[in-house]
Amino acid sequence: MSAHPSRTLTGVVAPMVTWALHLVVVYSLAGIGCRQGWHLSVLGGLSTLTWVLLAVTVAALLPVAWLAAKAWRDARSAPAEQATAARRQRFMGRVSLVLAVLSIIAIVFTATPIFMLPSCS
Repeated sequence: MSAHPSRTLTGVVAPMVTWALHLVVVYSLAGIGCRQGWHLSVLGGLSTLTWVLLAVTVAALLPVAWLAAKAWRDARSAPAEQATAARRQRFMGRVSLVLAVLSIIAIVFTATPIFMLPSCS
């Protein structure tokens, strides 16, 4: 039986790592896309570069939202048989939830210029 994501240190930091990777990938792809001319081709009213950056953003938000949901469940439904273990589970769930919410905010904040600013200006 595997441990719940919000009960391990890896699970606790995974949302922040996802945000950091999103930041690096978005800024790298923006540079590559501008150099390759992805911003010049338009599909559905948006440039190809915008679509790629949007896809990367959605791909980053989905696992973080899943981790937030798992952390929410862990924070709310700790077993009652062992008081210390239950308190630890609730604490780890709350920490995981806070970091997941912060990561979602950071990912959205990082992606906001994609829609507010022209590509490659």
